[in-house]
Amino acid sequence: PGIALAERHGGPMQSLENLNLTEAQRTEIDAIFATSRAEIQTVLTAEQRATFAETLADTDSYREAMRAINLSEDQRSAIWDMMREARAAIGEVLTAEQRQEIREAMRERHGERHGPGVRGPGAGPRNPSLH
Repeated sequence: PGIALAERHGGPMQSLENLNLTEAQRTEIDAIFATSRAEIQTVLTAEQRATFAETLADTDSYREAMRAINLSEDQRSAIWDMMREARAAIGEVLTAEQRQEIREAMRERHGERHGPGVRGPGAGPRNPSLH
């Protein structure tokens, strides 16, 4: 359910579904996702939890649901730390090849979000050493 949730809702690590995970990896990663979701819930108020669930049901987007709950800076920081820990734990479950595939997929998605023209006119190249 965790991997499927991440994929379906555009959540963190949505590229996991394409990695040909073993059953043991799936089980471990699902447990990591479950723990992470439970930890995040402890940071949210009851109202935020309700808004998150409602928005997720309406939009089918994890990202939109997170945006809808108006996190405080402390909450944002705590959740960021939790997500970083979950990513690290998942990285330990993956093989070196699977971790490389994740990095490449993230680069591709990052490039799609921040394509040409996003930074505005006259901004110059992103990294002159790459051009």
